[in-house]
Amino acid sequence: MIIDAANLFDDAHAVAAGSENGVYSTYSVNLKATANNIGVGENLYVVVILDAATTGAGDTLNVYLVTDDNAGLNSPTVVQKLGTFAANSAIGSKLIARISPATLEQYIGLKYYAEGSGAIDTGTVTAMIVHDVDAVTYYADNITIS
Repeated sequence: MIIDAANLFDDAHAVAAGSENGVYSTYSVNLKATANNIGVGENLYVVVILDAATTGAGDTLNVYLVTDDNAGLNSPTVVQKLGTFAANSAIGSKLIARISPATLEQYIGLKYYAEGSGAIDTGTVTAMIVHDVDAVTYYADNITIS
């Protein structure tokens, strides 16, 4: 998985404060034009990794792809729900979602929204767009040395 700084949404971004109302990504990705559809053609993925475990009253942390006509994501439109982190997800938990075909404005970003009985108390994320994902599962080898 190759990470490009221009395709980075967040780097250890705290998503706890305000998560009951929605927290937006630190950075937005500039598509350089409006009416782009980056979901067509080769697959692109959004990868969100928990740098610090989520805790608190919020039952889940939902992640949405949003688009807007300005870099600050001041009036974003939700394009796609990318997935959900379960309550009290552990550090290193990973969400991988393919970007679906959709007409987008010039900038895209992420929205983190806690559902449940309130905001989450802790949790930081690193999120990016990638072309290939690191989804390898390592298993214990079944070798006995005697």
